[in-house]
Amino acid sequence: MSATDLLLWGAVIHLVIDWLAQNEWMAVNKAKRRTPNVGDRGIGVAGLRWWDRHPAAYVHAGLHSAAQLLVFPWPAALAIGVTHLLIDTRKPVQWWSKLIRQTQPDPSAFPLMDIGADVRIWVDQVWHIAAIALAALAVSL
Repeated sequence: MSATDLLLWGAVIHLVIDWLAQNEWMAVNKAKRRTPNVGDRGIGVAGLRWWDRHPAAYVHAGLHSAAQLLVFPWPAALAIGVTHLLIDTRKPVQWWSKLIRQTQPDPSAFPLMDIGADVRIWVDQVWHIAAIALAALAVSL
């Protein structure tokens, strides 16, 4: 398959898993830590790392890896699943937003809508699709 074919089918698979196969348990818990009542900085907790995630994060990322096996070889499918897990921690997106001094949505501009949530969802989706695009390019070389 060409890089374009891989990107197209990888993106379709991503959207199906993220929007149709993701249940409330995954959506609510995937960004949480496994260790309850511990902030993301892990202050005072020895050994707390990015991989200390709620099981929902691993189930959700595992579904992405498994589904991506329909079009990608296993190393690329695994890489897509791992990057999905990392992006869903929300840390890379927050880091990028601060790095480029991205303007945050102004909720007062649209008082009846949660524009901030809408923007965050689409930024998240762009990151995921970009990761799939990189995997597609790497596999097609």
